[in-house]
Amino acid sequence: KLKVSLIADEEQPPKEKTTRLKDFFEKLFLPWVMREKKSWDKDKTRFYLHILPFFGDVRLKDITVQDIERFKEYRLQEGCKNATLNRDLALLKTIYNKAIKWGKFQGQNPVSIAGMLPENNEHVARFLTEEEAERLLNALPGETRPIFEFSLASGIRIGNILSLKWDQIDKINRIIYLPKTKSGKALRLPLSDWALSILERIPRHLHSDYVFCRLDGKPYKDVHQGFKNALKRAGLDPSIRIHDLRHTFASSMIAKGVPTALLKELMGHSTLAMVSRYTHAGHETLLEMSNRISPPFGKLSN
Repeated sequence: KLKVSLIADEEQPPKEKTTRLKDFFEKLFLPWVMREKKSWDKDKTRFYLHILPFFGDVRLKDITVQDIERFKEYRLQEGCKNATLNRDLALLKTIYNKAIKWGKFQGQNPVSIAGMLPENNEHVARFLTEEEAERLLNALPGETRPIFEFSLASGIRIGNILSLKWDQIDKINRIIYLPKTKSGKALRLPLSDWALSILERIPRHLHSDYVFCRLDGKPYKDVHQGFKNALKRAGLDPSIRIHDLRHTFASSMIAKGVPTALLKELMGHSTLAMVSRYTHAGHETLLEMSNRISPPFGKLSN
């Protein structure tokens, strides 16, 4: 009888998995993404802030392509931009891909079928004028102003600034060490006079290794909202991004005559083509450059 029962079980089609969305995310996906992804905390926030509240703790097999389309419509009605919504969809898509790979879901990925939204990737790099930069810095609260001022002074990405530790700073040799960057390679960058002066003004926390940290010694995780609030107080364009401070540093270097080959090293870019976005000079600069050519006989003809 036991043998017959085993054979009968083998002939039955496998039962569809009943793994629930929240359970899978917390027990399997989150531990994996914490090991594999530096910005795992953004995925965690995105899941609990947008994905879980909309879908609820349903079974993975119960989310349909139509549900994904309704999620798109709901987020767009909230005022969400296509690019931001696509980050939500990308996370949910990865969750399903891992569930399939790990044997927790059978069937097609509903997010893959629904697809992503078109994005306008032609973002024009925004450069702050000296007057705009001053207004921004003056509008920032004292505890976070050094973060953004250091970005303007160094051109370093905000993620590397927030994770910067004192042992990465060599004040004697004027070097900033970045062991891990977006490009995947370590960088040794010069510590300019301006950047050094900012560090000299920061009191070192007695119980923290982080350069920029809260009163409790913990590093800042997200400073975007504070940045947006400062833009509003300063009366600046709300579309300005934190990353535009890096653009401002680069464009300032170009305006001051720094060769693109050297700027590539300062920015940590892998190719000169990536520097080209910063070389859009203003009309006054172009006029000055064009006036450097003169007629062969030293005076203009009438």
